[in-house]
Amino acid sequence: MERMTPPRTPPKHSTSSNPRKRGNPLSGLGTLKGVLPKMEPIFKADAWAWALFGRRKLEAAVETFRGHNARLQHFEFVIFSTITSNLRKELGASTERDQLLQMKRPASDELEPIQSGFATHARLNALVESANGTEGPTAYADHTIPTGGVEAAKRPISLTAWEVVSDGPAMKEYKRYSSVQTQQTSMNIEAINQLAHLLRESGANGFHTLPLKSVTNDPDRSWFTFEFSYPAGVSDKEAVNLNELIEDGQGPDAPSLTLRFHTALSISLAIGAFHADGWLHKSMRSESIRFFYDQDDRCIYKNPYLVNFEYSRPEMADTIFASDPDVGRNLYRHPDRQGLPTVKFNKAHDLYSLGVVLLEIGVWQTAASMREDYLDEYNLKASGKVTSEIKNVFLKNAEDRLAHTMGSAYKQAVIACISGEFEPFSDRNDFALQFQEKVIKNIEAERVREIDIL
Repeated sequence: MERMTPPRTPPKHSTSSNPRKRGNPLSGLGTLKGVLPKMEPIFKADAWAWALFGRRKLEAAVETFRGHNARLQHFEFVIFSTITSNLRKELGASTERDQLLQMKRPASDELEPIQSGFATHARLNALVESANGTEGPTAYADHTIPTGGVEAAKRPISLTAWEVVSDGPAMKEYKRYSSVQTQQTSMNIEAINQLAHLLRESGANGFHTLPLKSVTNDPDRSWFTFEFSYPAGVSDKEAVNLNELIEDGQGPDAPSLTLRFHTALSISLAIGAFHADGWLHKSMRSESIRFFYDQDDRCIYKNPYLVNFEYSRPEMADTIFASDPDVGRNLYRHPDRQGLPTVKFNKAHDLYSLGVVLLEIGVWQTAASMREDYLDEYNLKASGKVTSEIKNVFLKNAEDRLAHTMGSAYKQAVIACISGEFEPFSDRNDFALQFQEKVIKNIEAERVREIDIL
């Protein structure tokens, strides 16, 4: 029997109108997925998330770290004040060696700021020990005071003058001494020598003091002339003092609240640093804080400078018990130092003066104006003397007004300075720590906000 062959099924053709198109020519090769490598997206979702969110977190963390690192420098004087004299010498010598080695290193390989700060503290402390008759470094032998060479003003009207000399603008401070050679005169001249050493060192190391150019003695007129350079990058315009700024009121050019906190902190840190190194300012008042101008005639509030070191001396040096009838200066002096003082000047007296300045910054009113308000309120007649009652006037202003303008923490710092909370610690090793806890921490703007939120 013949086998039946099934009919062949004709191939299916495309229904396309184009007779040449015969389907996908690559259909026999399978899908592209099997032929080409797997294509990854250029930016994954997690990469975008990093770019949008992770980077912000990292930048915030870096800024936080920088803030903590900068704040650590606020503890330099606290740390330095707690170590022994021998350790201070060793630390100073070690850091000096590091700085000498630094000259041979690449510019990018710099010393840590706090390490450099310790070196400055060590040098200033060495000046104190040298002044006290203990062993000190011989590296300061070139810091002698020259005689002559700079013509002093014929008749200095005030303790401070501003001049443009041959090599640029300069600030000059005149410091008188008696023409009669007595033991007191010798003490004054020795104090001026010590002050010259201090200002030469501190002005070169960021202690908010001006660079000292020269000190000259004019024995015919019985005064020394301290000449300071202007900071780099400022205009030739005479610097304005804090007292003048406050008297100008809350105009459009007045510093912001943030800058007022910054000024208060900068000056407090400078005083704390000098105390840690064994030095006293003795002339702290708002006239002793100067601000320079930039080339566009704008006041540079970020860089306050301490001036008027008329009576500054090492803490352990002999006190000069001399009276000063000037009402403007006596407003800032501790009651124990009014008139002819009988109590030796100490660090707590410096902090009393600092407290008055912090009060002025906080309420933006001068100490003289607060005194006038008090006299007017009680119908009192102004006299040529400042009585001890002025302390209570300042405390009342701090208690009633500061919390509203600067916060409760700032108020506590000012009251601690003026009320005498530091007097029991004047001769104790933890004085700097007490100052850090009661003042520095309470006038940091960020810290103040944290406390007021609670």
